[in-house]
Amino acid sequence: MILLQLILIFYTSFSQDSTGAGGYFKSYLTDTKSLISAPMSWKNSDIEKAVIFTGSTLFLMVNDERLNSFIAGNSRESVSDFMQVGFEPFGNGVYTLPLLGGLYLGGMLSDNPYDKRMALTGVKSFVFAAGGATLIKAAFGRHRPDDNHAVDAFAFDGPFKGLNDDGSFVSRHSMVAFAVAATLSEGYNKDKKWLPWVAYSVASLVAVSRSYSNEHWVSDAFAGACLGYVTGKMVFKLNRKYLSGKP
Repeated sequence: MILLQLILIFYTSFSQDSTGAGGYFKSYLTDTKSLISAPMSWKNSDIEKAVIFTGSTLFLMVNDERLNSFIAGNSRESVSDFMQVGFEPFGNGVYTLPLLGGLYLGGMLSDNPYDKRMALTGVKSFVFAAGGATLIKAAFGRHRPDDNHAVDAFAFDGPFKGLNDDGSFVSRHSMVAFAVAATLSEGYNKDKKWLPWVAYSVASLVAVSRSYSNEHWVSDAFAGACLGYVTGKMVFKLNRKYLSGKP
């Protein structure tokens, strides 16, 4: 509902932008194709990073039960409650989308087209990250650590039991938070050098909160953070021309 309201606000003011609403929404299709086909053009360095990511995720999966047991034994309910209110909403849109909406409206009031386009690019990163995480969840169907079953970090249903989009792997909160953080950091790292530090710190706390509250295994949060970071960076790269104001 929040996303729909923001899209309506954005749409009504597109007439003031030389790129137009049609071009922006059409770019979702072209960007989707680019994101899907990206591995086809990977260089050796990209393949090495993918191998490191996969190996690190598998290593954490092997140790997930011990890690979550350690976290549960050292967690405090007051801290968990604070993180759920203070940071987790940055991963589900409750804080992030109004923040991007504020950036857009600020750009309108100050006649700053770049801020408006950055806000819309941030929304795009949010959509791609949330959608990507949902597809991965449905594909793996991993059980959460707080499921009403015996704790088993390797309990995967796969895509054959109802395509559950609420599976544990990966953390959608982590992926969304890091995607938006990466996009905003790329867009403002020259003029606002403090922003990447704040954005990535908040995104990291979102990821930590998901394991701390026993909603996710550590590997879920880690994988979501990594994939979100890559998604946000790629979305920014794909929209450089749009951000420059070129039609």
